[in-house]
Amino acid sequence: MSEAPAGIARTANWIIAGCWILYVALTVLQWIRIRAARRRHGEAWEGRLSDPASRKGLYLQGAIFLVFVPGPERPAPLLWAGIILAPLSLLLTWLAFKHLGDQWRISAVVTADHRLVTSGPYAVIRHPIYTALFCLLLATGFVIGRLTLTLVAAGVFALGTEIRIRAEERLLAARFGDEHAKYRARTKAWIPLVR
Repeated sequence: MSEAPAGIARTANWIIAGCWILYVALTVLQWIRIRAARRRHGEAWEGRLSDPASRKGLYLQGAIFLVFVPGPERPAPLLWAGIILAPLSLLLTWLAFKHLGDQWRISAVVTADHRLVTSGPYAVIRHPIYTALFCLLLATGFVIGRLTLTLVAAGVFALGTEIRIRAEERLLAARFGDEHAKYRARTKAWIPLVR
C-alpha cells in the first residue's frame, strides 16, 4: 500500500488530537458534574457494594497509551478508518454519559439508589464507554501509532476491560438479580455482535 497524501494525514492527526481532547474534557466534566451532585444531594453509602478487582482492570486499560508511540506514514485506508472511527467513539461516549447520568463511576460501585440503565447505547451494549475508548484506541493506532504496539495495546486493554466488566457485572447481578440477568441475555457486553 502506498502512503496517503500529506493533507489527509494532517487532517487525520488533527481529528485524533481533537477527539482525545474532547474525550478527556467530556470525562472530566462528567466527573465534576457528578461530584457536585453528590455534594448537593449526598451519596447513599448504606448498601453500597464495590469490587476492588476493577482497579486491576483499570491499570491494564492504561496500555492504551502505547498507541501514542509514533509509527511510519499510514496508507489512506487506515487514515480514513481513523478519521471515521474517532468521532463515532466520541459520540458514543457522549451518549453513554448522557444516559448513565450520575451512575458513572471510575471504580466498580453500586449504591443503594443505583438504577439499571438500559436506554440509549445501553439498549445494545452494557458497557458502551469501554467500547468507545477501545475504538478511539484503534483509531489512534491507525493514524499515528505503530501497528504492532496498537495490537498489543488493544489486547491488554481488552484484558483489562474484561476484568472490569466481570467486577461490575457481579455487583449489578447482586443488586438487580433477575432484572440484570434478563438485560444481560438480550445485550452484548462491549463488542456489538461478538461479546
